[in-house]
Amino acid sequence: MSDTEEDPTAGSGDEEEEINPPPPVPEPNVLTVEGVATALSLLCKSGTGLQHAYTRADLSSRKLTDVSVLKEFVFLRYVDVSDNELDALEILSSLPELITANADNNRLDSLALASCAFLQVLSVQHNRIEQLAEFSFQPRLEKLNLSHNMLGALQLPQLPCLRSLDLRGNKITSLEGLSLPCLVSLDLSDNQLTSLNGIAQLAALTQLRAQGNQIATLEGLRLARLETLNLRDNAIEGIDQLQNLSGAPQLKTAELEGNPVAEDADYRVETLVAARWALRLEPFDVDVACAAGLYRCRRAVPSGIGQEERVGVVHGGNCTCEYLFYPPTRFQDA
Repeated sequence: MSDTEEDPTAGSGDEEEEINPPPPVPEPNVLTVEGVATALSLLCKSGTGLQHAYTRADLSSRKLTDVSVLKEFVFLRYVDVSDNELDALEILSSLPELITANADNNRLDSLALASCAFLQVLSVQHNRIEQLAEFSFQPRLEKLNLSHNMLGALQLPQLPCLRSLDLRGNKITSLEGLSLPCLVSLDLSDNQLTSLNGIAQLAALTQLRAQGNQIATLEGLRLARLETLNLRDNAIEGIDQLQNLSGAPQLKTAELEGNPVAEDADYRVETLVAARWALRLEPFDVDVACAAGLYRCRRAVPSGIGQEERVGVVHGGNCTCEYLFYPPTRFQDA
């Protein structure tokens, strides 16, 4: 081969580094009836009340690859199969009284789970789940942890009772189509979001964490019950974006540090003006707050304004007392 000819089998060093070898296939380790027997606890009456049975199985950290035998233990209600080598959870659907399931740290690449009549808590964090197409309607599910997986889109089924959803550390780029009528707490930290469009569909939401994304706008933030908002380390830049906080009239705590807008000299004042309902920001310099003319120490509450009429509480970084933020009209009257 001449010096000018290229070896077709040769590649650049960078290309070779991008090729990730597939994870090793674990040795088969099938759960047996005897193995389940050593993990049982919590003796309770069965659903019919006619007999007693063990309802808890702790099968964590056993390097299991197959737990099909669990279908023979129909009275199980609390199952922990975390820290194993499982690649499927369908077998859990055969447990008619299942209430809580923990399958963290396995090898799941999808969440294939049929409807479970009594399932209330499900945790499958630290797996490889890429899609939820096979995740079925769960009528009583209240808490779902899908953090640290590989989800790019949200294809959740109907979950009418879901109150807490953890989606940290995925690859989610959009919230469109997310409809969960009872959701109270949502964690979207460390994803790939650029906006909050679609979040307004979560009418019951009170806690939203979305730090560590690429969110550049607060447009679409219309949540009547939102009380806590964490948007640290995003890309919110324009001071005018803070006006969108008025779409959350019950907001009590806002965390926006790590955004370009937080470097603006008017950041804290503009935030409090936009969200004047009991808003608490991160610790700040008391002198700056007082100089802004918007705060009064509790020790010097203007006459005629009772504690119940204060609109917000802001804790100073160098002071142990509380600073009260009043509606502009009452403040001027004082």
